[in-house]
Amino acid sequence: MRVLSLLLAALCLAVPATHAANHNINVSNFMFDPTAVVVNPGDTVTWTWISGAHTATNGANLSDPQLGLRFDAVLDFENISFQWEVPQDEPAGVIPFLCRPHNFFMTGTITVDVPQPTAARHDVIVRDFEFDPAQLSVDVGDTVCWVWESGTHTTTSGSGSNPIFNPGALWSSPISSAAPEFCFVFDSPGTFPYFCIPHEAMDMRGVVVAGGPITGIPDQPARRITEFQPPFPNPSGAAVRMVLRLATRSDVDLEVFDIRGRHVSTVYRGSLDSGYQVLSWDGMTEHGHMAGAGVYFARLRAGDEVLTRKILRIENDGHHHH
Repeated sequence: MRVLSLLLAALCLAVPATHAANHNINVSNFMFDPTAVVVNPGDTVTWTWISGAHTATNGANLSDPQLGLRFDAVLDFENISFQWEVPQDEPAGVIPFLCRPHNFFMTGTITVDVPQPTAARHDVIVRDFEFDPAQLSVDVGDTVCWVWESGTHTTTSGSGSNPIFNPGALWSSPISSAAPEFCFVFDSPGTFPYFCIPHEAMDMRGVVVAGGPITGIPDQPARRITEFQPPFPNPSGAAVRMVLRLATRSDVDLEVFDIRGRHVSTVYRGSLDSGYQVLSWDGMTEHGHMAGAGVYFARLRAGDEVLTRKILRIENDGHHHH
C-alpha cells in the first residue's frame, strides 16, 4: 500500500494544470489594454470594443506576409467582441497583432508559453533481496528514488558486476539505514538495468525504462509458487521447516544465504510435485559446520519466480550444559 500511495502521489504531482483561461483585451481609441498577454495553448483571447473603429489583426505591420492569416476581425459599435482560441498545438513564441487603421502605434503581442509537464518522482522500495517494483517505466526527465526499508544494499547501474556490463557507469550508491535514499534523473530515453552488488548472486536486480514501454523483458510467467510460508520455528537454534505450495510440478532450488549475500547451504535442488511440500534446513553450512547466530535468508526459486524469507538463528541452548 505504501508503494501504491507513493506512486499515486507522484502521478498527481506529474499532471500539469490544464484549465483553459480567457484573456481580455479592451479596445478603445488608439489603444489595446493590455498591450501584451501571456497565454497557454487552449486559452482564448477576447478583444472587447470600448470606442472607435478598429481591427484585431495578427501581424507585425501591414507588409507582414502573415498579416491577417491567424485572425482579422473588425471591432466597432456593431462588432463589440472577437474571440480567438490559441490552438492546442501552438508552439511557444510571440504573435504580434495590430489595428489596421492605426497600425503605426496601436499594436500588441500574444506570447504563447507552452508549459512543460512536471517531472514525476517514482519510488523503488529496497528490502531484503528485492527492489519493489523491479520493473519500472518512466517518462524522460522523471526521477527514480531508491528508498531503504531493510538490509544493506546498493543500486548500481548495469546488468551485473562483470566488467563487460560497465557496472556503475551511470550510478552506484549504497542503500542502507545510514544512506536511506538515492535519486537519479533519467534525462534520456533507454532501458537501464541495475542490480545490488552484495546480493547479485541472489538475483537482486531491476530495470528502469525511460521514454517508452518496457520491452525486451519476458512477460512474467504464471505463478509457480502460490505459497511460501515463513520458516518455523523462527527464531531457532536448530532446524527450521519451510512449507511451500506449487501450482505445477516444477524444478526447485531452495538455498540459504547470510545477510551479506554469501551462499551458506543448498537445502534442496530438484523437481517437486504440485501442492504442498515441506523442506527443512538443519542449520548446517555447505562445509558441514553449524551456522552461527545471525540473520539468514532462504531463497526459493521455481522457474523464473524467486521468493525469499528471513531466518533468525540464535545460539542453541542445547550446546550449553549446566
